[in-house]
Amino acid sequence: MSIKEMLYTKIVGWLNVVTGYFNTQLCGYYLKKNEEHADTFLKEFRSFREDPTNFSAQEKAKPRKNCTHLKGSRRSQIFCKDYNLAAHRFVDGRTKIWCLNHCGFEVWSGQEGFKEAVALMEQSTNTPTSSEHVVWAITRKGQDTVYVDKDPTVTCQDKRGD
Repeated sequence: MSIKEMLYTKIVGWLNVVTGYFNTQLCGYYLKKNEEHADTFLKEFRSFREDPTNFSAQEKAKPRKNCTHLKGSRRSQIFCKDYNLAAHRFVDGRTKIWCLNHCGFEVWSGQEGFKEAVALMEQSTNTPTSSEHVVWAITRKGQDTVYVDKDPTVTCQDKRGD
């Protein structure tokens, strides 16, 4: 190996060391800057609430009686009725439907007005969401498979504890 080649390999080796050192320093610097930016953003965002550590204290929108729950401008509402509603089915089987216009409208399954909300949701182009939900399949010979929400093995006596 000639002196030129040895010198070249030494220079390349030191350049790799220096580059690695600066990359780790820059990485640490950018991580710190991003963390500071996130902290200032959260402080500013939470300053609008009275108690920034209490997330359940967020004010809900006051219900507006004149909300039509429709998407878009008044002109587009004339031609097509597309409701701006969301529906979500929770793990326990309950369903919540609410207005995405922040008017405060929300109804849960079993409450008064739920059937009307389901009818409006069916006219919407929004897709309902759901959490994971347990469904039991009942198969009988010669019949179609039936899917049920409640455990078919639980009887009334099991629920009472007899």
